[in-house]
Amino acid sequence: MTSGERFVADAVPGRRRAGRGFVAVALAVAVTAAVSGDRAAYPALDPFAIAAATSFYTKEPPAGDVIVLADPSAQPHVPQRLRVTFVVWYSKNGGLCGAYEDVTQRSSFCTEAPFIDRGARGQLDHVMSAGGGNFFWCFGSVPPEATSVTAVSGTGRPVTTRVRTADLGAGAPFHFYAVTVYTGDQRLGVLRFEGKDVSGRVVVTSSIDKYA
Repeated sequence: MTSGERFVADAVPGRRRAGRGFVAVALAVAVTAAVSGDRAAYPALDPFAIAAATSFYTKEPPAGDVIVLADPSAQPHVPQRLRVTFVVWYSKNGGLCGAYEDVTQRSSFCTEAPFIDRGARGQLDHVMSAGGGNFFWCFGSVPPEATSVTAVSGTGRPVTTRVRTADLGAGAPFHFYAVTVYTGDQRLGVLRFEGKDVSGRVVVTSSIDKYA
């Protein structure tokens, strides 16, 4: 991020705000250990409709596609009440914008200056995160050679998500991922993340140990 660049976020009134890395965005998820069923079908996501529901859409409309990084229908291992919807877009004003939603809250953000820096180059970066106990969600970036990210909790349950590439008008594509980990009646433990290339070779790693 350039030195004068900052982020603004809005959230449902009464929700606690939190932020990390180059996106300061409202993310707080109330987590319990109860397990709900997986019976209700989710309608197909309309990413533009999700973007249009935010307060930023009018002044920061998408310059191209709105990219779905987290779709609740693609999280069958997670109780419905914990599933996450998350989309990002590059605005016509040059900012990175996004919208996050779960059953407890709805949040959105946009950069105020052109989005230039891709964060931690050459690393598996956790840009935003939420969770605790037995649930963890994060959004981040990876080097260009990584085509998927696998998250493994302390209970050894791997979750793999594909990397999405987006041309955000900053001279090079950005490589984003989002992943949701749920461990049922077990604590998360140490979370390990592996970015893999198209052949399955691990090219970058990271870990989070605050839930151990």
